[in-house]
Amino acid sequence: LLMDQTSENDFIVKSYISKEINELLPEQKEKIYKWFEKEVDKNIEEVTKTIKGYVERKPSTIEKYLKLPSYILPVKLQYNLLEEIININGVETFVDSTIDYYLKKVVSNRNKLAHRKLVMCRQQQHLLQYNNINTFLNDDSNVCDNHEGDVVSIDDWIQLRVEVKEYGKLFDDLWEKIKS
Repeated sequence: LLMDQTSENDFIVKSYISKEINELLPEQKEKIYKWFEKEVDKNIEEVTKTIKGYVERKPSTIEKYLKLPSYILPVKLQYNLLEEIININGVETFVDSTIDYYLKKVVSNRNKLAHRKLVMCRQQQHLLQYNNINTFLNDDSNVCDNHEGDVVSIDDWIQLRVEVKEYGKLFDDLWEKIKS
């Protein structure tokens, strides 16, 4: 529920921006664009400084590496590191269910559904996916067969929920091992 709500909130933020930016007066729109461009440039400068600092003095411990931002240390690399340590330690938590499958299938499929508006179609066979407010407002049918956007079958949705829960149990088991 928490992830579903935060994803829904992200969708609403992007939708509001997309819809309302076009309602502004030209001078207001120009003011927003200039402000936003300045903010993006500031972020680029900060990212560049962070990367330059990393190149000049590499972290000396794994803990310091793990504090690096995701554009330097992507989540996939963190999971690969976890898998390497698990293999060395002979931990059998992920014997039948691999981390690679988790990342490529479970997380990937979950991310395809995240940050979108999901609506059950009238036939209750699929979830209709909307990337933004425009696609949502332009699709007034709410009928699976007439929907032009992405859809996910209820069976696939249920399977994804099952896999997320199963992997959650595996990570809980791993948590119990490191606590003791």
